[in-house]
Amino acid sequence: MDDKEYQLKTLDKVFMAAAYPIVFKNNPKYDIGWDTPFIALSDVMALNYIIRISKSYEDKSETNEIIVQYNSLEEIVNDGWRLD
Repeated sequence: MDDKEYQLKTLDKVFMAAAYPIVFKNNPKYDIGWDTPFIALSDVMALNYIIRISKSYEDKSETNEIIVQYNSLEEIVNDGWRLD
């Protein structure tokens, strides 16, 4: 199983569990400095593929700034996002 396949399978499992925000490693395509990229729990539950940034590890809500939005988990993985 290659990295993209692993990431996709793991993301799918996390989305189906819908239990917590999904945190990613920084993606070199996006200049976000030390901020934390994540998908808010409310977005996970609604199956919205929206990556936002958080200034602190505790602040992960749907009100945070949006970096990018996708139509599928495959698009997230293909754009270079990796789970933290």
